Amino acid sequence: MFRAIASALIYFLALMPFLAASLSGNAAAQKTVNSFENEDRTFKAIFAVRGFIFPASSTELIDENEIASLDCEKLWAARNEIFYRNGYCFADQRGARYFGTSNCRRSGEPRLSELERRNVRRVRSAEREKGC
Repeated sequence: MFRAIASALIYFLALMPFLAASLSGNAAAQKTVNSFENEDRTFKAIFAVRGFIFPASSTELIDENEIASLDCEKLWAARNEIFYRNGYCFADQRGARYFGTSNCRRSGEPRLSELERRNVRRVRSAEREKGC
């Protein structure tokens, strides 16, 4: 119950700037909101509601059967959420749209633990097998 309420609150907060600009009547603000692509809003909303694919991937080895059940989009997110949690700054639009830049604190490759590197290798292997 708490998780559902928290997810709804996070989703609402993610949409607040869009709502405020829409309701303000400010033409410049409205133009800014309209300039966002639907894909940008969708990525942010999905991440805000869904959260991490594997929340414990920094502390637990990801089960290969769970990895195998994911499609290419979720595999990409599962791999990159490990980097996100370590403060990685996504240079590509896809990563910046999906994860945002608020957690970004390091440039270059983040220092991953051996367990995190192993999880990244497992997910990358599944991505190759699926032709992602």
